Amino acid sequence: MPIIDSYTHRFHPEARTNPRSVGEAEAAFAVVYGKAGLRMPGPEEMLDDMDSSGV
Repeated sequence: MPIIDSYTHRFHPEARTNPRSVGEAEAAFAVVYGKAGLRMPGPEEMLDDMDSSGV
């Protein structure tokens, strides 16, 4: 049976490289994504990860 991931998040490049810049304006974003070292892949990397995992 195929696996379908229907819930993904795509982030603006600025949000991926500097999540604190978004967190200053969006408190909820800062709480969830403001942790140091958190991985936030770009669209190409996300698709590659999904393909290699059979999703």
